[in-house]
Amino acid sequence: VHDRPLGNSPRNTPPGNAARYARIIRLVAFASIITSPLWLTALFFTSPQDYSPASSLVCVPLLAIFAASAVIHFTQRDPYLRRLLLAGLVAHMAASSIFLWVGFNVYGATVDAFHYWTTGLQIAARFQVVGWDAFRGPYWSTNLISNLCGFAALLIGDGLPTLFIASSFISLAGAYFFYRAFTIAFPDGDRWLFGLLVVLLPSLLFWSSFVGKDALIQLFIALTCYGFARITQKPGPGPVLYCAAGLIGALMVRAHIAAMLAIAITFPYAVGKSRPGAA
Repeated sequence: VHDRPLGNSPRNTPPGNAARYARIIRLVAFASIITSPLWLTALFFTSPQDYSPASSLVCVPLLAIFAASAVIHFTQRDPYLRRLLLAGLVAHMAASSIFLWVGFNVYGATVDAFHYWTTGLQIAARFQVVGWDAFRGPYWSTNLISNLCGFAALLIGDGLPTLFIASSFISLAGAYFFYRAFTIAFPDGDRWLFGLLVVLLPSLLFWSSFVGKDALIQLFIALTCYGFARITQKPGPGPVLYCAAGLIGALMVRAHIAAMLAIAITFPYAVGKSRPGAA
């Protein structure tokens, strides 16, 4: 899935736009780094009485290193995307930390993300007694997230910050696949602007930065779009697998979203290449 730049390259982008895009990326990266003492404190020490930050102090840096390495590896042919995703990586971490603080101090830990986390801890505790029977069905929708949190709790203990950061990186992976789908479907489109929107749009940053369905559904929708974009260009088993994985994942998280996706890709594929007037 290495990125292959198509259409608008930096030299083909209007100079004013290119400079503005670059400034936005630098500003986001600078703001995220300069405020890191604040959001890292919020991430690790918002509510130490409810969870121990010890495991997350190890796991979060490891996750960040892994994610940064993946970004560098998969963007070797697109320097702009590399800068954008690296800035987005730090921004997603900051957004995740802010949501953690807001969830505890503004909403009083009543948001769904903390419910999934506590349910996951309960599943991990039951696992010590009943084994794999602790992971009860159904294995989709809300219960899917709870079971995933239970599995994570077995691996990392009560590492809520780790779960939040992992979710934010999942949404960042979704942004990457959205970008790749755009460059394939619209090779002459403004991929610079699209990349900024899909990686750094504040609503996407904030609302997909915590444990829950949002980050997962973003990734699965993006996988579906990426697979479909490749299918429309050159059908093959690889694109079909991407598309199928995205649809199946979306079905497990939100069945009605999967249904809308299936309609959205089936109808244009069926009539998009019809003779003039056939539709």
